[in-house]
Amino acid sequence: MNGKTVSNQKKSTVRHTRAIQRDRTRRPLTAPPAEQVKARLKELLLPAIQAKEEQAYSDFGVRARKLTLTVIMAFVLSLI
Repeated sequence: MNGKTVSNQKKSTVRHTRAIQRDRTRRPLTAPPAEQVKARLKELLLPAIQAKEEQAYSDFGVRARKLTLTVIMAFVLSLI
């Protein structure tokens, strides 16, 4: 060989490197705060979970009842 190595891979171009650097400046690499993630997951998943629970209640032929704080307090006070 003439001292040259033949490579099938292309070297990275300056244009490509600058495009990557520019893209990274537009999008932050940090994750959103945990509170935002938690709120977004709750927003997305809660309706689906509630619908599934209500479907399970209707499959058994019973009405879905939700105990709120006022209902629980009334129940506790009636026991006293």
